[in-house]
Amino acid sequence: MALKLRRGTNAERTAITPVAGELVYTTDTKKVWVGDGSTVGGNIVTGQNDIVDDTTPQLGGNLDLNGNNITGTGNINITGTVTASGNINLGDGAGGDVIAVGGVVQGALIPDVSVAYDQGSNTARWRDGFFSSLDVLGHIQADSIQGDLIADDSTVSWNQTTNQFSGIFVGTLEGDVNGSLFADNSTLMVDGVNNLVVADVNNTRVTTGDAIVSNATGSNLRLNYNAAGASANTILGQLIFQDQDVSKAIIQGRQGNIYITAADNGAKGVTIYETHSVHGGMKLRINPTNTVFTEPTEALQVDGNAIISGVIDAASFRGSLVADDSTTIVDAINSTITVGSFVQFGSMTTAVRNAITAANGMVIYNTTLNKFQGYENGAWASLI
Repeated sequence: MALKLRRGTNAERTAITPVAGELVYTTDTKKVWVGDGSTVGGNIVTGQNDIVDDTTPQLGGNLDLNGNNITGTGNINITGTVTASGNINLGDGAGGDVIAVGGVVQGALIPDVSVAYDQGSNTARWRDGFFSSLDVLGHIQADSIQGDLIADDSTVSWNQTTNQFSGIFVGTLEGDVNGSLFADNSTLMVDGVNNLVVADVNNTRVTTGDAIVSNATGSNLRLNYNAAGASANTILGQLIFQDQDVSKAIIQGRQGNIYITAADNGAKGVTIYETHSVHGGMKLRINPTNTVFTEPTEALQVDGNAIISGVIDAASFRGSLVADDSTTIVDAINSTITVGSFVQFGSMTTAVRNAITAANGMVIYNTTLNKFQGYENGAWASLI
């Protein structure tokens, strides 16, 4: 005789609480449940080979996958050590997976391919990195570097304690340089020991405070015009004196002369040639006391005496005339002539007399007539 158990669907089972020892068979899931008098639906007694039916399964020993995989969607939460050999894939590479590491990493992190992967990106950067040493093959881009810089030969190129650089620098350097500077061929350019610039300075503009040219055997300041075809007035070099970038005075060295001017337009100045000098567009004042600097009234003004050894050639002469013994011969103030011994009039023949342009008041000695003659009322007349 067959033994029949209480039967029904699984939904019907979950609606009852079987009494203790009562068996229930679900016709749709084909499983047997036993009641304990308090658990709704009872406890399953068959079908335990399907782990999905156990909501709190536990292993009684090690789990042997037997060459199979653990797959599914969910979380793995383990307290202990995870030991795995082979490849470990974390994330699907789509960028949405997050790997959180709350502990320490023991061992080296070595990529399987050299120079193939990045740490961080331009938009997602690591914050701080602490290394006892860092060996980089390639480029380092950083806002600042704090620490010593060691060369390939283990020498200290940059000492952060003393703020000094020692070695060969190639590239652009912004900032102060303490020490000497050498050219590519090791020639000394800036002598940092003796505070000297020993190399040639080739620049369109050099700005400095005081420029001192000093040499034990004689100093030279050379302005070299380094182009062919210079004409007589070609400017070979010039010194320009400025007030806040406004030219006030210029000294020009030309092919045939030196030009000095206090105006920047070149309209007035002194041009010094090998044989002479010319004061162009300006008046000349000679003041031995160096106390009067006003503009002279004439082209040449001498504030004092002048000794002239030679001939004075002038269209006219204005002023008094004094002899070597300081005797006044011509008194221009009182319009008088004082003669100490004799007066020698001009001597000429009648033909020469007639060729001159006479004026009333002239007196000559006519050698043709052997007579003194004077020009009066528009005609020559003998005085005796």
